[in-house]
Amino acid sequence: KQWYQRRVREVVGSATLAVEYKFIHTAANRGRIEDVIVHPDHQGRQFGKVLLDLLILLAESTNCYKLSLDCNEKAKPFYDKLNMDFVEDHRFMCIKFFD
Repeated sequence: KQWYQRRVREVVGSATLAVEYKFIHTAANRGRIEDVIVHPDHQGRQFGKVLLDLLILLAESTNCYKLSLDCNEKAKPFYDKLNMDFVEDHRFMCIKFFD
């Protein structure tokens, strides 16, 4: 029980979903994922995937027409596994739910 209580207080990962209105898309919602981080001791244990899966579901449920995030080359394979498309000329990953 002591081990469990200690672990409950430890933050192992975090991610942010920012949703904004885009007036050029008739005030439709656009989502942006920011600040994705998992503590190095917990990487490779699917915490990042769970965080991103949750943010993708949240973006869909708030009717975002698009969800994107900035991405460096090192992180690209991780986001590829989530079916995000790399937009070459902008260096970000993107999922379009509808146009």
